[in-house]
Order: sequence, then C-alpha cells, then structure tokens
Amino acid sequence: MVPYARHLRVVVACLAVGMVLTFGTGQASAGQDGNGSEERFVLVWSNAQLRVRPKADAPFARAFDYARSEQAARLDWVWPMKVIDTAKGGNDGFIEIETPGRLDTAAHCYDGLEELSGLRIRLFVHQSELALTTMRATKARSVTFPDGISAWRQTAHLQVGSEVSLAPGIALLPQGPPTLGRFLAGAGDFSLSIQMDDVEGTGPSYEAVVGPRKPAASETIHLPMGTQGLFLVVPAFDRRMLRGKAWATIRPRCLETRLPLPPGDRAARKQHPRGKPVDVGFLGLTNADARVGGASASAALPRVRSGATAYWPDGGMAGTVVEERRFFARAKASGARSCFLVAVRGGWPATEEPLDEYFLTLCFDPSDLVLHRGAQ
Repeated sequence: MVPYARHLRVVVACLAVGMVLTFGTGQASAGQDGNGSEERFVLVWSNAQLRVRPKADAPFARAFDYARSEQAARLDWVWPMKVIDTAKGGNDGFIEIETPGRLDTAAHCYDGLEELSGLRIRLFVHQSELALTTMRATKARSVTFPDGISAWRQTAHLQVGSEVSLAPGIALLPQGPPTLGRFLAGAGDFSLSIQMDDVEGTGPSYEAVVGPRKPAASETIHLPMGTQGLFLVVPAFDRRMLRGKAWATIRPRCLETRLPLPPGDRAARKQHPRGKPVDVGFLGLTNADARVGGASASAALPRVRSGATAYWPDGGMAGTVVEERRFFARAKASGARSCFLVAVRGGWPATEEPLDEYFLTLCFDPSDLVLHRGAQ
C-alpha cells in the first residue's frame, strides 16, 4: 500500500530518461502466464483513474488526486499491474490492465495495490497515467539533482559519475527531453537522480523477473535522514577504504550502488539500535476490516468465496476472487446479485469523509457468498 503521510526519505544523487509511453496493438509480452503467452507489467501512478471501460466518461475509482507536478515527491507511489490488452479504446489511449491478485514482490520493485489484493480485476487506465520504467537491468551514472529538490532531502550523496545498477521495473520521471537520458527514479526509501546511456532500455512496461537471491549482510550502516537526527538502517556489503575514505556497497530493493559511509558510522550503530523510525499519522481503513459503519457493521457482511466471478453493476464481467474475503460495505443490488463497495484507498484522515471516487462496486451471485457465523 502506498504511504499516506510523507516520511523523510534518503535521497541519493543519481539521473535517467524521458520517453513518450506508447504501446503497439494487441497483446503485450513478458514472462509466461501458463498458456504460452508472455506477461508484462506496467507501473500505474497512484493518482490514476481506474476505469471500468476504455472511455473517458466511464465510471472510475482512484486512491489519490494530486497533480502530476507532485510526482517527483512521490516516486514510489506506483502499483505494478499486469497488461492484458493495449488495443482497447481505439485511439483514446486506454490499455486494459489486471490487478495481480497475489503479487510476487520478489519480482517487482514496488508493492501492489493492497486494497485490491486477492482480486484479479480488469480495469482500464490511460497511457498518460503510467510511469516510464526500466525494461531491463541497466546501469546509470549519478548526476546533480535538478532545481526544486529541497537540499535537506539530499542526505546520502553519491559522487557525480558514480555507477548505479537498476533492476527492471523501476519508475522513471523524465527530466528534460528524452534524448538527454536524464531521470528521477525512486526505489524504497531512496530517490535517485541519474543519467542513462541505454535510452532504449526504458519504456512503458517490463517483464517481472525474480532476481538472484542477495547474500546476507554481515553489518549495517546508518544513513542520515534529513536534519532531525533520524536515520535509515541499510545492510552493507564489501566495506573498504578508498583514497582514505570508508565506502560500502548497498543493495536495497532493485538497486545497487557504492557510497561513502557517514562520519561516525560505527558510533551511530551503537547509539541507535532500534532502526528506522516509523511513520504514523493516518487511520487505516481497509477492505479487510470493512469499517464503514464501524467494525461491528462490517462483521455482518458475508464473505465472498475464492474462485467467485466478480461483475460490474451493469452485468459486465469484472474479474475473479482468488482469496476468500469480505468487502467494504454493501451497495445497491444488481438483480439477484449482491453488490459491495471495494475501497482502492485504504486510509484517510479521521476528520475526512471518504469520497465516492475511493470505491469500485463489485457484484456477486448468491451462491458465491459465505454467510458470517450467527447469520446462518
């Protein structure tokens, strides 16, 4: 699930590529789906409108409503989604995607949309709401951050020209013309400003590949976060002295680079044994708990069995339930089918009422409902 309160982020100076996101027609490609066809994934921005049909006036849900200009501060606010068809919607620019159901996080650089976990729901998103991504493992060089990135966020510096290894599936935000090959990129708690020579290695989709298992680290280093005395604990590899300065390799999710160790690093490990600070600031309201009307109200809702077919209120097929679950709240029935609200945003401030656009409506046949205990 995407974080709701902005936490301090370690920012490593690095940069990459900008390109127009375009697909060919027909099926997309990448691993195998069991039927001989290849699978590819896209990275959907968390403010994207997830539509039930490939039309601009179709019903939609979205988790956030922030401007595109804010994407530089939300580089990891993307969700991996499977590509089903890139030809939908004709020239309207929509592609058909599917929520993964159960996302293999070892094969992706970001977590899935948690609120729709356990569901394979087919939706439509406009190509303009997809992040550019690394299509294959690639190398990049660190460069100076562009203007507009606050100096306090640049706390773990790479020397200009330092090499960074990037895995497939890292979101890229172009900085200037695509031919320059400069990007902002984000992975986990790291923001990167990088220069890429392999411009052809970027595109609208990527193949999900489980990388080699990383060896266990024998020690950790503490990277300062901002100006408030916070830090991030990172496993360290291959510590060595170079030109009178201590360096170590770090291998956080989907990237690898070498950086100088912060002054007094060994003392910091003793002073701060509890690790990374944790953000708290929003009340989590999830589909699993279904808290519209309170927890007691959600307990009265039936569960939907694994393998059930989900339908849109107009009768069109929406997808499949892959894990038995309960939904957010009841919606207006569709004929004999029972319908439920499905939240795409799992939390909001306690003082704020949830908006209609936070929800999709899914309907199910009576035979697919599992009544709660006490309602038998």
